[in-house]
Amino acid sequence: MNYCRVIYHSFAYNYFKNSHHGQLFILHFERSRLFVIVLNMNTTKKTLIISQPLKRMIIFFPLLTLLSGCASRTNSSTSVSDISTSEELSIISLILNVNIPIDIDDATSSIKIAGNMNAWNPLDGDYQAQKVDEYNYSLRLEFPLSDIGLRLEYKYVLVYNDQTDNPWANVEGGPTGNEIANRHHKLIKGEQTVNDIVSSFKNHLNQSSLTRGRIVKVILDMPQYNDSRKRTIRIWLPDGYDVNSNKRYPVIYMHDGQNLFDDYTSFSGEWKIDESIGTMMDGGYEGTIVVGIDNSSDRLNEYSPAWPR
Repeated sequence: MNYCRVIYHSFAYNYFKNSHHGQLFILHFERSRLFVIVLNMNTTKKTLIISQPLKRMIIFFPLLTLLSGCASRTNSSTSVSDISTSEELSIISLILNVNIPIDIDDATSSIKIAGNMNAWNPLDGDYQAQKVDEYNYSLRLEFPLSDIGLRLEYKYVLVYNDQTDNPWANVEGGPTGNEIANRHHKLIKGEQTVNDIVSSFKNHLNQSSLTRGRIVKVILDMPQYNDSRKRTIRIWLPDGYDVNSNKRYPVIYMHDGQNLFDDYTSFSGEWKIDESIGTMMDGGYEGTIVVGIDNSSDRLNEYSPAWPR
C-alpha cells in the first residue's frame, strides 16, 4: 500500500504543480477520509474533500482507478498462495499397501499391479510396488479430481524380469491357489490408503489339484521371434503310462494349457481334463496323452488373428 501511496502523491504533485502556479497538492488518507494538503511558500493548509465540482471529480477519477488497481494487485498476491493450495488439493492420492505370502528376490522379480487404471497390463513399470520390508510392498498412485467416484479394479501380480510368455502366470489367488475376484476401490477426494493381503501367487504353492495321471512340463524356446519368447508345454500322461512303455496312445493337443489340469495354475478354475479322461478310463477307455500349450498375454491375437480381407 505504501508503494501505491507514493504513486498517488507523485501523480497529484505533477498535476497540481503545473496547474496551480507552483503550489503543491498532496492527497492524504486519514481514518478512511481523503484530505488534500496545499503547500506554498507561506502556508500549509489541509482540507477535507467533501464535495467537488464535476471537473475536480474528473481529475481525481484516474487516481481512484490507480488505487483500485493497487488493491487488486494486493489481492492477486494473496491468491498465488490460494492457487498453490488449490493445486495440492486437485490431486487424488491413493496409497496401496500389500502384504505378500512369500519372500521374493527383488533382483529378478517384482510385485506389480494390473487393473482398469493401466489397461490390465502386468508389465507396466509405472505400477511396480516398492519394497517396505521382506513381506510388505507399497505403491502410491495419483489421479485428477475428475476421477472422484471412479471404481478401480485390480490384482497383484508377481512378475519375473525375463518373463515374456504370460505375465499373468503368477497372478494372486485365494488360499488354495483358486481364482479370486478383482479387488476394487472407489476413489474419494483427498489422500486415501488401502491395505491388502495376498493369500497366494499361482505356481508358488507347491500344491496341485491333479487327481489322475501325471504331468511333464517342457519349456519351448521360440527363436523365430525377436523377443526371445518362450512357452510352457504341459504333457499329461494317463494312468498306467509308465507300466507299459511299448503301448501307443492317441494324442490330443489343447490350447490354454495352464487351465486344463490344475486349479493352482488355471486362470478361472481348471477344465478337469484329467478327471474326465480318468472317469472314461474307469469305464473301459484305453486312455490318451494330452499336450497342453500355455497361452500368453497376447492370447486374443494368437487365437483370433486378423485375417486379410
